[in-house]
Amino acid sequence: MKLNKYTVLTILLLAFFVQLIIITYNYVTGYIEVPNIGNYLTRLAIGTSFSFVFALVLVYLDLQIINRLDKIFPLPKKLLPRIPAEFLFAVFAAIVIGSSITILANSLMPYPDGLTKNIINNSLITSVLNIIIITRLLKNSDFYF
Repeated sequence: MKLNKYTVLTILLLAFFVQLIIITYNYVTGYIEVPNIGNYLTRLAIGTSFSFVFALVLVYLDLQIINRLDKIFPLPKKLLPRIPAEFLFAVFAAIVIGSSITILANSLMPYPDGLTKNIINNSLITSVLNIIIITRLLKNSDFYF
């Protein structure tokens, strides 16, 4: 299983739409101030870039996890030991990547409510999303959307 151009394009489009929703929601609720369209587009470009790199690295790690576990716990023969191993590796990868991106983002633009809170929140969100991603990747060994 490996990344292909359709997967990369899908990740880019998802990153764009997720950021579009998040930035628009934060603006409408008053969480962030967006003084003009240029600021909105800048936030969208930066957010999409971060999300794309983050998701690409996470999917690549997930593919590596699946490929390694295929050798150690081949499916369907070793399903029972495979499930907790895959869960733990997926959560660990999500925490490492989510924390790293949060720390990097904080160094560029500090979070007003503190770094620790955001690392915990982003790690939890990333872990849940990564469990969904790795399940989707595992569902189809060729991984074509």
